[in-house]
Amino acid sequence: MTEIKKRHHYIWREYLRNWSINDKINSLLLQDKKILNDVNLMNVAQEKFFYKLEEFTEEEEIILFELVKAWSDEATLEMNLEIVKTFTSYSKVKKMAADHLKLNPNNHLKLESELAALKYNSIENIHTLLESFGKKIIAVKSMEDLKFLDDERELFITMIFIAFQYLRTKKMRKSVENVLKANPLLSVKFVDPFAFIFSTNLANSLTFHKDLTFTLLENFTSKEFITSDQPLINLEKDIKDINNRVINFRVYYPLNPRFALIIHYDKNPKEKYILEKPDEKEINELNSYMLTNSDHFIFSQTIELLEYYKTCL
Repeated sequence: MTEIKKRHHYIWREYLRNWSINDKINSLLLQDKKILNDVNLMNVAQEKFFYKLEEFTEEEEIILFELVKAWSDEATLEMNLEIVKTFTSYSKVKKMAADHLKLNPNNHLKLESELAALKYNSIENIHTLLESFGKKIIAVKSMEDLKFLDDERELFITMIFIAFQYLRTKKMRKSVENVLKANPLLSVKFVDPFAFIFSTNLANSLTFHKDLTFTLLENFTSKEFITSDQPLINLEKDIKDINNRVINFRVYYPLNPRFALIIHYDKNPKEKYILEKPDEKEINELNSYMLTNSDHFIFSQTIELLEYYKTCL
């Protein structure tokens, strides 16, 4: 029988390992205003069966496919349609299994196991693959390390990683669910397909934007970068047009306690890669932004820093 993956992490453990010691990490629980030290990485930023394939009606499948066609451009349409097929596969296989059981009722246990594996393992397996695309970016510790992005393929798969990590979190899921609940024509079951579609569109936009720029922040202060269960944040998400749409994308991504990355558009870029050395005031501003835009967890190598930000809540 296929093993069912029950514990789904919505933040990559390998990324959080950059703030851990011997796979143990310190965290601040925001709602409880409680600090936990030396927590096993397996036990943070995860939820039982967080990702799963939903069972869609035929009408819901039609709506989903039509929305994807409307939201995709020529470059992303084929990929996005394949994504939707993955998300609707459980419904189709379950119907086929029901028909099969009418003829072969003795196969009930085996089919139930295979259906559960399809339902609960599929998206988790995809995220495991996507996480492998981010190994180089989370290991960056110098300007030279960033130069791998000069390769078009490396840039593309890294932007896929960035986009999916940005939109896969619990906080982002809540945001998408709220939008879906506000529209009676849409089902909350669309939340994961939508996250995938928005991610591919964002990755494509980032990869091929002529003004894409990377600013590496190197921290020489006594205050380290913290991170959270929403580690990628658009620093300009509150700047919107008259239609309430976010105008720009300037994403901040702490890579470890000493280095962070800002991915942004620069209309007149002198360099594709920029090195900055923020002072303690700037570090504190970025950490505070991380604090206010996270969902439940803040992470740091030092308890003292978590104690400080606990007083800011």
